[in-house]
Amino acid sequence: MTRCGSCHPHLSPCVTGAGPTSNGYFWVNFTFSSLVSNPVAAREPATFQVQQIWQQVDDQRRDVSHLIDRTYRYHSVRELHWHLADRFSRPIRSLALSRV
Repeated sequence: MTRCGSCHPHLSPCVTGAGPTSNGYFWVNFTFSSLVSNPVAAREPATFQVQQIWQQVDDQRRDVSHLIDRTYRYHSVRELHWHLADRFSRPIRSLALSRV
């Protein structure tokens, strides 16, 4: 299993080879192409940046904005969710995310 480090520089390097994971499953790489009906959207898809982010700890909100790159332009809330799971070394299903 190798790591390329170029797919998402704001995240940990992605897996580019096959190999067993900790639970015995194997990584599988996929390549795909897509059709874009709007050429403008292909060049400049809608993105957003995180202005501020908090972690809820019991009754208190803790600002953790300094732990992520707030200049990165996310393409979806799902991408941010995966980024946070990676950043905090947590399973994706163990995180809840909401927008204010």
